[in-house]
Amino acid sequence: MFIATRVYALLTAVIIVVAMFYNLNLAKKGKKLYLRRIAGLDALDECVGRAAEMGRPIHVTPGLGGLTGTSAPQILAGLEIQSYLANKCATYDVRLFCSVSEPEVLPVAQEIQKASHVAAGRPDTYREEDVRFLSQSQFAFASAIIGIIERERCVASVMIGAFAAEALFLAENSAQLGCITIGGATNLYQIPFFIAACDYTLVGEEVFVGGAYVSQDQAKIAGLRAQDIGKALTIALLIVVALYTTFTGDKSLVKILNM
Repeated sequence: MFIATRVYALLTAVIIVVAMFYNLNLAKKGKKLYLRRIAGLDALDECVGRAAEMGRPIHVTPGLGGLTGTSAPQILAGLEIQSYLANKCATYDVRLFCSVSEPEVLPVAQEIQKASHVAAGRPDTYREEDVRFLSQSQFAFASAIIGIIERERCVASVMIGAFAAEALFLAENSAQLGCITIGGATNLYQIPFFIAACDYTLVGEEVFVGGAYVSQDQAKIAGLRAQDIGKALTIALLIVVALYTTFTGDKSLVKILNM
Protein backbone atom coordinates (compact mmCIF):
# COMPACT_ATOMS: atom_id res chain seq x y z
CA MET A 1 0.00 0.00 0.00
CA PHE A 2 1.34 3.42 -1.00
CA ILE A 3 1.71 5.81 1.96
CA ALA A 4 2.36 9.38 0.82
CA THR A 5 3.70 10.51 4.18
CA ARG A 6 6.59 8.03 3.90
CA VAL A 7 7.86 9.42 0.58
CA TYR A 8 9.91 12.17 2.18
CA ALA A 9 11.55 9.80 4.67
CA LEU A 10 12.43 7.36 1.89
CA LEU A 11 13.91 10.04 -0.36
CA THR A 12 15.94 11.50 2.51
CA ALA A 13 17.34 8.08 3.42
CA VAL A 14 18.28 7.36 -0.20
CA ILE A 15 19.98 10.75 -0.62
CA ILE A 16 21.99 10.34 2.60
CA VAL A 17 23.12 6.81 1.66
CA VAL A 18 24.16 7.94 -1.84
CA ALA A 19 25.99 10.95 -0.40
CA MET A 20 27.80 8.73 2.11
CA PHE A 21 29.02 6.31 -0.55
CA TYR A 22 30.08 9.23 -2.76
CA ASN A 23 32.13 10.82 0.03
CA LEU A 24 33.63 7.48 1.05
CA ASN A 25 34.71 6.98 -2.54
CA LEU A 26 36.38 10.40 -2.53
CA ALA A 27 38.18 9.52 0.69
CA LYS A 28 39.43 6.23 -0.77
CA LYS A 29 40.85 8.15 -3.73
CA GLY A 30 42.93 10.21 -1.32
CA LYS A 31 40.92 13.42 -1.31
CA LYS A 32 40.89 15.09 2.10
CA LEU A 33 37.31 15.86 3.07
CA TYR A 34 36.69 19.29 4.56
CA LEU A 35 35.30 20.04 8.01
CA ARG A 36 34.96 23.61 9.19
CA ARG A 37 37.29 24.69 11.96
CA ILE A 38 36.02 24.30 15.53
CA ALA A 39 37.96 26.51 17.94
CA GLY A 40 37.15 24.42 21.02
CA LEU A 41 38.64 21.28 19.48
CA ASP A 42 41.67 23.12 18.09
CA ALA A 43 42.31 24.35 21.65
CA LEU A 44 42.91 20.78 22.87
CA ASP A 45 46.42 20.90 21.41
CA GLU A 46 46.96 24.26 23.11
CA CYS A 47 46.02 22.67 26.43
CA VAL A 48 48.52 19.84 26.00
CA GLY A 49 51.24 22.27 24.92
CA ARG A 50 50.63 24.55 27.89
CA ALA A 51 50.61 21.58 30.28
CA ALA A 52 53.91 20.27 28.87
CA GLU A 53 55.55 23.69 29.23
CA MET A 54 54.38 24.16 32.81
CA GLY A 55 54.84 20.56 33.94
CA ARG A 56 51.25 20.38 35.16
CA PRO A 57 48.39 17.94 34.39
CA ILE A 58 45.07 18.17 32.52
CA HIS A 59 41.67 17.02 33.71
CA VAL A 60 38.97 15.62 31.41
CA THR A 61 35.50 14.25 32.09
CA PRO A 62 32.72 12.92 29.81
CA GLY A 63 30.15 14.02 32.40
CA LEU A 64 27.23 12.30 34.06
CA GLY A 65 25.91 9.02 32.68
CA GLY A 66 26.77 5.52 31.59
CA LEU A 67 27.07 3.51 28.40
CA THR A 68 23.32 2.93 28.17
CA GLY A 69 20.38 5.28 28.29
CA THR A 70 19.81 8.74 26.85
CA SER A 71 23.21 10.07 27.91
CA ALA A 72 25.22 7.26 26.26
CA PRO A 73 25.94 9.09 22.94
CA GLN A 74 27.34 12.11 24.80
CA ILE A 75 29.42 9.89 27.11
CA LEU A 76 30.90 8.06 24.12
CA ALA A 77 31.66 11.39 22.44
CA GLY A 78 33.42 12.52 25.60
CA LEU A 79 35.45 9.29 25.71
CA GLU A 80 36.62 9.96 22.14
CA ILE A 81 37.97 13.31 23.31
CA GLN A 82 39.63 11.58 26.26
CA SER A 83 41.26 9.15 23.81
CA TYR A 84 42.69 12.01 21.75
CA LEU A 85 43.97 13.82 24.83
CA ALA A 86 45.41 10.60 26.26
CA ASN A 87 47.40 9.98 23.08
CA LYS A 88 48.75 13.52 23.06
CA CYS A 89 49.51 13.54 26.78
CA ALA A 90 51.30 10.19 26.63
CA THR A 91 53.43 11.46 23.73
CA TYR A 92 54.45 14.67 25.51
CA ASP A 93 54.69 13.15 29.00
CA VAL A 94 51.75 15.10 30.41
CA ARG A 95 49.67 13.60 33.18
CA LEU A 96 45.97 13.29 32.36
CA PHE A 97 43.27 12.86 34.99
CA CYS A 98 39.89 11.50 33.91
CA SER A 99 36.81 11.36 36.15
CA VAL A 100 33.67 9.32 35.46
CA SER A 101 30.33 9.09 37.26
CA GLU A 102 29.34 5.49 36.50
CA PRO A 103 31.23 2.28 37.40
CA GLU A 104 30.61 0.80 33.93
CA VAL A 105 32.48 3.67 32.27
CA LEU A 106 35.57 3.26 34.48
CA PRO A 107 37.17 0.19 32.79
CA VAL A 108 36.57 1.71 29.35
CA ALA A 109 38.23 5.00 30.31
CA GLN A 110 41.11 3.15 31.98
CA GLU A 111 41.70 1.00 28.91
CA ILE A 112 41.67 4.07 26.67
CA GLN A 113 44.34 5.69 28.78
CA LYS A 114 46.43 2.53 29.09
CA ALA A 115 46.30 1.87 25.34
CA SER A 116 47.46 5.43 24.65
CA HIS A 117 50.56 5.01 26.82
CA VAL A 118 51.36 1.68 25.18
CA ALA A 119 50.93 3.17 21.70
CA ALA A 120 53.27 6.04 22.65
CA GLY A 121 55.91 3.53 23.76
CA ARG A 122 55.59 4.54 27.41
CA PRO A 123 53.58 1.83 29.20
CA ASP A 124 55.52 2.53 32.40
CA THR A 125 54.05 6.06 32.66
CA TYR A 126 50.45 4.81 32.85
CA ARG A 127 48.89 5.25 36.27
CA GLU A 128 45.67 3.40 36.94
CA GLU A 129 44.67 5.89 39.65
CA ASP A 130 44.59 8.75 37.13
CA VAL A 131 41.21 7.48 35.88
CA ARG A 132 38.71 7.59 38.71
CA PHE A 133 35.11 6.73 39.45
CA LEU A 134 33.99 9.50 41.79
CA SER A 135 30.26 9.39 42.50
CA GLN A 136 26.88 8.84 40.89
CA SER A 137 25.58 11.80 42.91
CA GLN A 138 25.55 14.86 40.68
CA PHE A 139 27.07 17.51 42.92
CA ALA A 140 29.31 15.12 44.82
CA PHE A 141 30.77 14.21 41.42
CA ALA A 142 31.29 17.87 40.48
CA SER A 143 32.77 18.76 43.88
CA ALA A 144 35.24 15.87 43.67
CA ILE A 145 36.39 17.04 40.23
CA ILE A 146 37.06 20.55 41.49
CA GLY A 147 39.00 19.03 44.39
CA ILE A 148 41.21 17.08 41.97
CA ILE A 149 41.80 20.14 39.78
CA GLU A 150 42.80 22.27 42.78
CA ARG A 151 45.02 19.69 44.48
CA GLU A 152 46.80 18.63 41.30
CA ARG A 153 47.01 22.20 39.94
CA CYS A 154 45.58 21.19 36.56
CA VAL A 155 46.31 23.61 33.74
CA ALA A 156 43.16 22.73 31.76
CA SER A 157 39.68 21.40 32.44
CA VAL A 158 37.97 19.65 29.52
CA MET A 159 34.25 18.98 30.05
CA ILE A 160 32.75 17.44 26.92
CA GLY A 161 29.84 15.01 27.17
CA ALA A 162 26.65 14.82 29.21
CA PHE A 163 26.10 17.59 31.77
CA ALA A 164 23.20 18.94 33.77
CA ALA A 165 22.87 21.45 36.61
CA GLU A 166 26.49 20.94 37.70
CA ALA A 167 27.75 22.49 34.44
CA LEU A 168 28.09 26.04 35.78
CA PHE A 169 29.62 24.80 39.04
CA LEU A 170 32.31 22.89 37.14
CA ALA A 171 33.02 25.58 34.56
CA GLU A 172 33.10 28.56 36.94
CA ASN A 173 35.26 26.90 39.57
CA SER A 174 37.67 25.55 36.93
CA ALA A 175 38.04 29.07 35.53
CA GLN A 176 38.62 30.52 39.00
CA LEU A 177 41.42 28.00 39.52
CA GLY A 178 43.14 29.36 36.40
CA CYS A 179 42.36 26.50 34.02
CA ILE A 180 41.86 26.71 30.29
CA THR A 181 38.23 25.60 30.19
CA ILE A 182 36.63 23.75 27.29
CA GLY A 183 32.99 22.75 27.67
CA GLY A 184 30.65 20.88 25.37
CA ALA A 185 27.08 19.68 25.84
CA THR A 186 23.89 18.89 23.94
CA ASN A 187 21.64 19.83 26.85
CA LEU A 188 20.05 23.13 25.78
CA TYR A 189 19.58 24.18 29.40
CA GLN A 190 23.31 23.97 30.18
CA ILE A 191 24.93 25.28 26.98
CA PRO A 192 24.40 28.96 28.02
CA PHE A 193 26.30 28.34 31.26
CA PHE A 194 29.23 26.79 29.40
CA ILE A 195 29.25 29.73 26.97
CA ALA A 196 29.30 32.19 29.86
CA ALA A 197 31.97 30.47 31.95
CA CYS A 198 34.24 28.57 29.52
CA ASP A 199 37.04 29.79 27.26
CA TYR A 200 35.71 27.54 24.48
CA THR A 201 32.33 25.87 24.06
CA LEU A 202 31.12 23.08 21.77
CA VAL A 203 27.44 23.50 21.00
CA GLY A 204 25.09 20.62 20.23
CA GLU A 205 26.30 18.58 17.28
CA GLU A 206 29.87 19.83 17.68
CA VAL A 207 30.11 17.44 20.63
CA PHE A 208 29.42 14.45 18.37
CA VAL A 209 31.80 15.47 15.57
CA GLY A 210 34.68 15.81 18.04
CA GLY A 211 36.01 12.30 17.53
CA ALA A 212 36.02 12.60 13.75
CA TYR A 213 37.46 16.11 13.88
CA VAL A 214 40.45 15.41 16.12
CA SER A 215 41.25 12.04 14.52
CA GLN A 216 40.57 13.24 10.95
CA ASP A 217 39.14 9.79 10.24
CA GLN A 218 37.96 10.18 6.64
CA ALA A 219 35.28 7.47 6.95
CA LYS A 220 33.69 9.28 9.88
CA ILE A 221 33.94 12.62 8.10
CA ALA A 222 32.25 11.09 5.04
CA GLY A 223 29.31 10.10 7.24
CA LEU A 224 29.11 13.59 8.72
CA ARG A 225 29.15 15.21 5.28
CA ALA A 226 26.35 12.91 4.12
CA GLN A 227 24.24 13.87 7.14
CA ASP A 228 24.90 17.55 6.47
CA ILE A 229 23.69 17.12 2.89
CA GLY A 230 20.50 15.52 4.19
CA LYS A 231 19.98 18.41 6.63
CA ALA A 232 20.60 21.02 3.95
CA LEU A 233 18.07 19.39 1.63
CA THR A 234 15.54 19.17 4.47
CA ILE A 235 15.92 22.87 5.26
CA ALA A 236 15.60 23.79 1.58
CA LEU A 237 12.48 21.64 1.22
CA LEU A 238 10.88 23.19 4.31
CA ILE A 239 11.44 26.66 2.89
CA VAL A 240 9.98 25.68 -0.48
CA VAL A 241 6.93 24.01 1.08
CA ALA A 242 6.36 26.98 3.42
CA LEU A 243 6.47 29.46 0.53
CA TYR A 244 4.30 27.27 -1.72
CA THR A 245 1.66 26.79 0.99
CA THR A 246 1.66 30.48 1.90
CA PHE A 247 1.13 31.77 -1.61
CA THR A 248 -1.15 29.06 -3.01
CA GLY A 249 -3.07 27.84 0.04
CA ASP A 250 -2.50 24.27 -1.16
CA LYS A 251 -1.52 22.03 1.78
CA SER A 252 -0.87 18.87 -0.22
CA LEU A 253 2.89 19.18 0.15
CA VAL A 254 2.58 19.63 3.91
CA LYS A 255 1.05 16.16 4.18
CA ILE A 256 4.16 14.67 2.61
CA LEU A 257 6.28 16.16 5.40
CA ASN A 258 4.04 14.73 8.14
CA MET A 259 6.01 11.51 8.65
